Amino acid sequence: MHVKPSLIAFQVALGTEAYWQGDSTSSGLLGLAYEALTSAFDGTNPADDSQQDPYSPLFQTMVSQGLSNSSFSLALERGTGGYIAFGGLPPVTGVSSSNLVSTPIQYLSSFSSDEYTFYAITAGLNYGSSKSASTQYIVDSGTTLLYAPSAVAKALNKAFKPSAKYEEDQGAYFVECTATPPAVSVSIAGTSFTINPADLIYQGVVDQNTGLCLTGVQDGGQGPYILGDVFLQNVVAVFDVGNSEMRFAAHENY
Repeated sequence: MHVKPSLIAFQVALGTEAYWQGDSTSSGLLGLAYEALTSAFDGTNPADDSQQDPYSPLFQTMVSQGLSNSSFSLALERGTGGYIAFGGLPPVTGVSSSNLVSTPIQYLSSFSSDEYTFYAITAGLNYGSSKSASTQYIVDSGTTLLYAPSAVAKALNKAFKPSAKYEEDQGAYFVECTATPPAVSVSIAGTSFTINPADLIYQGVVDQNTGLCLTGVQDGGQGPYILGDVFLQNVVAVFDVGNSEMRFAAHENY
């Protein structure tokens, strides 16, 4: 018996030019956020982005066509690789629906809009014996580092042994590659998620003049602040679009 495969109605635009040509591992972003962040624009002039044409992005289209329930989840491995699961949880030992911590997705405060854009939540950053006030962060797998409020980033980087230094010409904090990071965790809905020390010194970026390594927590200025891969490598993150909430569980990533 032969079954005719069903056709999925979804248009895909193929780019002919790109600012970034890839790094032999990845070449772009899939884009699983909300419609407000889609980037199609009227006209044929690539330099003119004055008129945005929002469209239903991939995941929302999958949900509307009954190809997935309204959540997807992510478990990043340190370095490269990991899992993304549409409609369920990735096959990570010790993680189930019963031990996930929930928090609502929020409208991004820096956007004057009452629609969802990024996956924004309220979180706090703990380091050593200090705790920062909770503020809004974007959960974003497309960002490598963690970007915190200026005072928090400064105090946390000072807590490295020896202390990290802010390099003006680089616009970032660097530290001795063999330094000892402080104990760092992210507090979400009353639960603290520990960040592995391996994620707090970014060995892949070394200042050629000083021999120092980039730190995992950087100055986010006036925001928006971002929980990037430095955080996400330590959790399973569930993006529940249907219920407008995110759920997290600790992920032992060796």
